[in-house]
Amino acid sequence: MPEVTSLSFAVFFGLVLVCTFLTGRSRRWIPLLAASMLFAACGSLLSVVLLSLFSFWGFGLARLIESSQNPRVRRMLLLCAVGGAIAALYAYRSVSLLGHAIQVSLPARGLIGPESTAVPLGLSYYSLKVVAYLFEVYARRLPSERHLGRFFLYVAVFLELPAGPIDRPQALLQQLEDPQGVDQETARNGLRLILWGLVKKIFVADRLGVYVGQVFLHPREEPWFALAFGTVVFGVQLYCDFSAYSDLAIGLGRLLGLRLQRNFNAPYAARSVSDFWRRWHISLSSWLRDYVFLPLTYKLGRVLDAIHVPSNLVDTTAFSVSVFVTMLLAGLWHGEQTTYLAWGAVLALFMSVSVLTRKARRAIGRRIGFGAHPRLRNSVRILSTLVMTNIAWVFFRASSVADGFFILRRIGEGIAASAGLGPGSVAVGPLRAGPDFARATFGPGQAACLLVFVIIALVESHGVDGEPDFARLDRLPTWVRWSLYATAVLAVLLLGVEEGSGFIYAGF
Repeated sequence: MPEVTSLSFAVFFGLVLVCTFLTGRSRRWIPLLAASMLFAACGSLLSVVLLSLFSFWGFGLARLIESSQNPRVRRMLLLCAVGGAIAALYAYRSVSLLGHAIQVSLPARGLIGPESTAVPLGLSYYSLKVVAYLFEVYARRLPSERHLGRFFLYVAVFLELPAGPIDRPQALLQQLEDPQGVDQETARNGLRLILWGLVKKIFVADRLGVYVGQVFLHPREEPWFALAFGTVVFGVQLYCDFSAYSDLAIGLGRLLGLRLQRNFNAPYAARSVSDFWRRWHISLSSWLRDYVFLPLTYKLGRVLDAIHVPSNLVDTTAFSVSVFVTMLLAGLWHGEQTTYLAWGAVLALFMSVSVLTRKARRAIGRRIGFGAHPRLRNSVRILSTLVMTNIAWVFFRASSVADGFFILRRIGEGIAASAGLGPGSVAVGPLRAGPDFARATFGPGQAACLLVFVIIALVESHGVDGEPDFARLDRLPTWVRWSLYATAVLAVLLLGVEEGSGFIYAGF
């Protein structure tokens, strides 16, 4: 499969662009579907087979669900359809995990190659698109699609296969049924988003990834400050990597006349962990909210009411249970490794504690006069949210849950020793602050990347729904604007690492 940042993909997309405009709007779905299936085939033949099976599965069962007037039959069909899709996803995930374990244990024999242990391209993303479509048809919020080709394209659109976003059926199917033209302004903003994404991925994420890889390769040999700083840098790397793909997909989509869903909205400006989750991977978080969290919370609330649980406990209990289930499912979606489950559990714990302590925190804030200083209050909330999300990132990036706890313990003991709250000095042995010197090296290049990230974060936080406000760019003098474009292009072409990595979320 060609990387979206590669020259081969640029040639591929150029040919697709030409074909779509030669065929006209009404038949635009034909070259797009052909390109999507060809793109999937570059991953593996199995990717094409599974993509086709999921498409037929969703298309056929949605028609049956819509036509049935028996509520029990409709519910059984929905359970069958959704259960089959989710079972297929986790069956292939489990087989992939088992194959990887065998490959690691028998490296010299070469019995299992890496291509046979990979999850089929896009399976984690299009399976959720099919499930969302089935739920919407079942709830009669959306009529079942009658055009098989357009439904195939909804499931398989190649821009969303590697790493999303997970578009809702109402939005994307409507665009495929009534394609829009591409005016000069749309094309210009699409190209700007593409360049914006390339800078984030090639100049920032890939270069920071080198340092992060060094820190987390042998975390028990690193001092506490390297582990703490490496965790923060990983949060920056992950955001720039994942949001870069979303920017590229959205920008490329606009050149094709498609408006794909935004996936990020300045997440590191969030004022609570719940707010962070609403801003991070929006297409997944909103999917989990609508199809897992809200229905489960409502159902649990009714059950708790029926068994006469005190009314003041119903809401908090239903919320806490639902948020733990939802975030554990979010962890499972990323993979079966226990580190992802720990990541989801940590975020759920922070969200639950936030709800349970809300009244007490507000009372304390009123007592100390926090409300009279909104800027200070917001800064404290943002900073505390950053601390909590970075604690969760430790488990997301660590090789094991044990390593995650070790990293947090070493950081905590190192901070305590530095503040004079613990025994000894900063370097107090391998079970506390760790060695005196970091093995990982953070050079001027990585420092420049962090500076660029700060600029990116500021621009996006003052943008529209997390997207840069290009209208402000248009108000700059022409020479300044084109100087910025040239600088960004040169940074992408000349300042990337020699062996850039693929997109992190393409592996999920």
